[in-house]
Amino acid sequence: MIDEIKKYLKLKGINLKGKDILITNGYTEALNLVLSAICSEKDEILCENPTHNTAINAMRLKGIKLVPVDIEEGGLNTDSLKEKMLSHNPKLLYVTPSYHNPTGVVFHLKIGLKYLI
Repeated sequence: MIDEIKKYLKLKGINLKGKDILITNGYTEALNLVLSAICSEKDEILCENPTHNTAINAMRLKGIKLVPVDIEEGGLNTDSLKEKMLSHNPKLLYVTPSYHNPTGVVFHLKIGLKYLI
């Protein structure tokens, strides 16, 4: 399966090496692996608000502090995001940019690119 994923991604211009792909049993396992690899107890995560209950529970079980960033039409409120990035020390930004749960919002690419800068 991994070889087929690599072939597909290569067609899209993405070249991977060795163990760049990890297949999980689903969202919850993948999220827990990411949180365990990146975060420690009492770390802060900027988190879309509202967000999925499963994400909230996974973060809280690890003792991570959630810093909410409100969602507006087209994505996160970028002013609020900037303010919270400056006033906190987040380890990561948790967002669901496509068909956000529970709102159904799809983030606009233009707004999404601002998160990376």
